[in-house]
Amino acid sequence: MFEKALNEGYEEIETLEEDVLDWVAEAYETEDGIDLDALKEDFSDLSEEEFTELSEALVKHVSATGQINKRQSRAVRSRRAVSTTGMSKTALKMRARKAARSKKRNPAGLRMAKKRRIKALKRRKSMGIK
Repeated sequence: MFEKALNEGYEEIETLEEDVLDWVAEAYETEDGIDLDALKEDFSDLSEEEFTELSEALVKHVSATGQINKRQSRAVRSRRAVSTTGMSKTALKMRARKAARSKKRNPAGLRMAKKRRIKALKRRKSMGIK
């Protein structure tokens, strides 16, 4: 009962946070994307780390299918990621090496990824998103 109410509260907070981010993004939108200088000037009371987090939350990405999502940078996502396996670092490195070798042996995946990336860039250009 309490856990259910707590989860609902978290969901409400997340939707409110997304609404505020959308409002900020619309307020500082320019032809070239979001005006980060004006945003930094208006939010001068934020620390550098908080401002970086805010600006990365406002970045929009367009997939090859045309869906627009807000996604944080790879560095931020890796910092926030939780280790899901109990493997040692050496085992993880060996797994990564094997994945790299198999990726080299099968370049079709790379070709498809390149096609999707080019298609998404074209969509971004047509939508006017930098």
